[in-house]
Amino acid sequence: MANPQCEDGYTRIANETIDNGLARVNLSPCEYRILWTLWRKTYGFGKTEDTISLTQFEKYTGMERRNVKRTINTLVSKNIILEEKKGYINTYGFNKNYESWRIPPNIQTSVNRDTTLDDKTSVSRDTTLVSVQTPELVSGLTHTKEKRNYTKEIHTFSQTENSGKGRGSNLYQKEAEDILSQYPKISARDTSLRSIVKLFKKGVTKESLLQAVNNYNSQIKKDGTEKKYILQSNNFFGQQSRYKDYLGSSLESKKLSPIDIAIKRCKERGDY
Repeated sequence: MANPQCEDGYTRIANETIDNGLARVNLSPCEYRILWTLWRKTYGFGKTEDTISLTQFEKYTGMERRNVKRTINTLVSKNIILEEKKGYINTYGFNKNYESWRIPPNIQTSVNRDTTLDDKTSVSRDTTLVSVQTPELVSGLTHTKEKRNYTKEIHTFSQTENSGKGRGSNLYQKEAEDILSQYPKISARDTSLRSIVKLFKKGVTKESLLQAVNNYNSQIKKDGTEKKYILQSNNFFGQQSRYKDYLGSSLESKKLSPIDIAIKRCKERGDY
């Protein structure tokens, strides 16, 4: 039965390093194995750095050599380990200045799975869930095959349409917003905007949709329709296509051919 005693030797690590550094960052199991080996070979012998071969790291961690090299490179890129190359064997030291670590901010790795393949092989898989606020230790992001960081992003319609798809997408967005701003009961704004853009792409013109909105506004005013009975915008422009009920017999309400659409857009942009 294991019975370790401090009298037989121990490794000293400053409490501040643990409290303000190690306890507040998310490292993979492989990274911690390398760090514990480094601490044992340095602080465990009262040293701040030591010349350690990859074979020694393999022996202490039980990891495969390629995983050892990859993990060390990751820790070096994060500035947690300091490396000095000297031929085939490098000198390593632990960077106790935790404020200079390059740890990705606002990311928490919450699932760590170690699957042991054999005596010397270990695979680490990190799954990132929701972003959380972490202390401003340092900035920067390092991607490796063993550690992948993903941030959950919430995209609005405006962000999606302005993501570099070109002038046409921006024009569609602006016109869709102009139309929606005239509608009396806006609901599911992003969905409504997307529905209007889809109508544009099908050949329905801005003038036709504005006519439908104006006609509906006039009908509401004429009938004195209560607000709770007004059609929601996502139903007016979406799958139900209720806008068609308020187009009348205008020629503009008819779908245009692809050539007519191109000419129409050029005229609206002043390029024709």
